This record gives sequence, structure tokens and C-alpha cells, in this order.
Amino acid sequence: MITGAKNQSPEIEELTSDRQVIFAEADLADPRGLAQLVAMAGERIDILVNNVGSARARPGGFLSITEDDRAASLTQEVGPRGIRVSTVSPGPVATDL
Repeated sequence: MITGAKNQSPEIEELTSDRQVIFAEADLADPRGLAQLVAMAGERIDILVNNVGSARARPGGFLSITEDDRAASLTQEVGPRGIRVSTVSPGPVATDL
């Protein structure tokens, strides 16, 4: 198994301590980081990406979302290959980020 994140956390260190889980340092907000993680995962991929803080603000509301924005949830790219992408986009949330 493999897990990826921009920075290793104590929780990830605990997961990788028995060497059954491999850590990949990858910025999943960057397509190159996602490609790196997918390449390391090999032929079978079961991935959950929880990428807090990578969404751009959309003050114009739902109708301001572009095709590029929609493709960033991966649905149009991987959907035709039978991969379902589910996202929850609650909108702006006050965080330390």
C-alpha cells in the first residue's frame, strides 16, 4: 500500500512504521505530484485523496466554474475508464490555511 501527502505527519509515520505502507512525498494539488503517486501505486489503484486547501476560491458561484475546474475533480478524465470520482465541495470554509 502507498500513501501520499505534501508533508509526512505523525499519523503517516505511524502507518508506515511497519513498512507495509509506503509514504510518497507528493503535492497532490499539483498534477505532477498526483502522477508520481499513481506511478508508485502500480497496476491496481484504490485511492482516496483528501486534499485540504487546494481549491481555488470561486466568488462568482456555481456558474463561474470552468471546464478546467471540472476536470480538476478528474471525472472527465477517468470516468470513461470506469473509475468513479466523488467529491464534496462545501465552498469557502474558515481555516488556518
